[in-house]
Amino acid sequence: MFSFSSYRKFLLGLSLFILVITGSVPLQAATQAEINTAIDDGVTWLVSQQASWASDGFAASTGFAVAVLEHYAEHLGKTPLDPTYTYSSNVQDGIDYLLANATYDSTNSWVYWDVGGEPDLRIWTTG
Repeated sequence: MFSFSSYRKFLLGLSLFILVITGSVPLQAATQAEINTAIDDGVTWLVSQQASWASDGFAASTGFAVAVLEHYAEHLGKTPLDPTYTYSSNVQDGIDYLLANATYDSTNSWVYWDVGGEPDLRIWTTG
């Protein structure tokens, strides 16, 4: 059985060991170039998945993907539908999908996307 004194020595030794181990690995933040590469790689991957945006049955997936591509265009100093923006056609395709699958309820002035026929799962917005 440990005595209080030996327990304190054990904890002190363990603490010193952890400090030595963690202190021996220098930590540094990512460079801006590494951050930009990560963003570029993420957008490239997202666009490669475009066929699945709508196939999951949720308009939100397409909406989020389009929002990311729009934000990326702004990051590059372009507008999302600028013909010189590499992903402008992807943005347009996503918007077209959302508009083609939206339902307008004139009674309540709602626009919603029916996700599988479940009324309680409708994504809606007021107009």
